[in-house]
Amino acid sequence: MRLQFPLKCGNGTVELIEAYRAQHSHHRLPVKGGIRMAPNVDANETMALAALMTFKCAVVDVPFGGAKGGIKIDPNKYTSNEKETIIRRYTSELVKKNFIGPALDVPAPDYGTGPQEMAWIKVMNHPIQLQSSTYSQFENISREESAYRAETFCKIV
Repeated sequence: MRLQFPLKCGNGTVELIEAYRAQHSHHRLPVKGGIRMAPNVDANETMALAALMTFKCAVVDVPFGGAKGGIKIDPNKYTSNEKETIIRRYTSELVKKNFIGPALDVPAPDYGTGPQEMAWIKVMNHPIQLQSSTYSQFENISREESAYRAETFCKIV
């Protein structure tokens, strides 16, 4: 899915933000995958990484399909408030299109995102379960540790 939405920046200019969310396999629901913020994000990369997530989940027998999201920005060039606005709008657009939710698609942090961005998604008034925030409770832990905790939780349940 390709999304475009305007962002009114702190300096008064308006930018058009381009973003993506790809779901590779619905054979195991929900699908899961990170949301990245990078200037080189594109549709092909997002779809390829969603497919890779499907295979990674299958290899370790985690009961999820693969997904991936991307927002085409350089996160270092935006203020915290601007990034919050971008993440909330991205999430809102996905919710409107029924493309994200606890039984459908579980987002997680990836390159350029972390616990803060996941917290912004979680505090929205949408019933969204987050891969990392659910298990790390926004602790300052690495993405790898968060994924390990998610995998361990899934195998225990």
